Amino acid sequence: MHEYHLFRQFIDKIEEIAKLEKATKVTKLHFSIGTLANITTTHFLEHLNPLLKETIAQDAEIVITAENDLDSIKAQQITLVSIEFLDA
Repeated sequence: MHEYHLFRQFIDKIEEIAKLEKATKVTKLHFSIGTLANITTTHFLEHLNPLLKETIAQDAEIVITAENDLDSIKAQQITLVSIEFLDA
C-alpha cells in the first residue's frame, strides 16, 4: 500500500506539470533511484507502469538512473528528474 501512494504522487505530479505546460503527450520520464532507496528498477517499473496506463504519459519512454553514492543527500530517495513532452 505504501508503494501505491508513492507512485500515485509521481503520476499526479507528472499530470500537473503536463497540464501547466499545456502538453498533449509526455514522451519521456527520467527517474533517479538512490542507492539506499530499497527498491530495484524492476520493482519500480512493476509499480509505475500500471499507473501510467490511460494517462498522458502512458507511452512515455522511462529512463531510470540507479545512483551509487552512499553519501548523497538523496541516497534514500526516488526522484523525478525530468519530463519531456509535446506541446499543444
